[in-house]
Amino acid sequence: MNIKRFIADLFYPTRCPCCHEFISYTQDFCEKCKNNFTLYKKHDKIENCDLFLSLYVYDEKIKPAVMLLKDGTGGNSPYAFACMLYRLIKENELSADIICPVPMFKADEEKRGYNQCNLIAKELSAMTGIEWSKKALIKIKETKSQKELSATERKQNLSDAFYADSEIVKGKSIILLDDVCTTGSTLKSTAEKLKMAGAEYIIALTCCKTEEKQKL
Repeated sequence: MNIKRFIADLFYPTRCPCCHEFISYTQDFCEKCKNNFTLYKKHDKIENCDLFLSLYVYDEKIKPAVMLLKDGTGGNSPYAFACMLYRLIKENELSADIICPVPMFKADEEKRGYNQCNLIAKELSAMTGIEWSKKALIKIKETKSQKELSATERKQNLSDAFYADSEIVKGKSIILLDDVCTTGSTLKSTAEKLKMAGAEYIIALTCCKTEEKQKL
């Protein structure tokens, strides 16, 4: 029994991150929503990453949970996505030394109040026993939103935006964690810094992947 979630549920009953129906505190999503999600089955390659896996196709069915994660209070989304990522890790018999969530620029994180990837990483760490670190990988430069940029602009936008601490990641196997992958430019840039800092193996895991036909 997860005592903290049990107690929290007494005061703030757990809801499905998509439809907001009440669910058990042990559940991730309600069964109806989960059965409507589209599994991401493609085997994409992202530069600087040794392996890339994603849970679901990013579409209108799962969008409410992602928006809650990004723009709301988080709700049950971090726990829900962490549960599914944990199953993905088990199914693929993955192992790692550290979970590195994709970081936000400090000012942006303070404005939002949290980094959604940190919230997922914390939950996933508790489930897997793999340490998570917000110091191993940091964002040192403010950047524009990637949404409206071209592939070339995305690359330029992220140039020298991240720093990886070699004292933490050198020789380590890393789970690089992000919520949504579009073109893969963020994963590519962060993985590059981790490799330069001496990371041995990088597994990129995301909650969702868009199906945009863009080069990763």
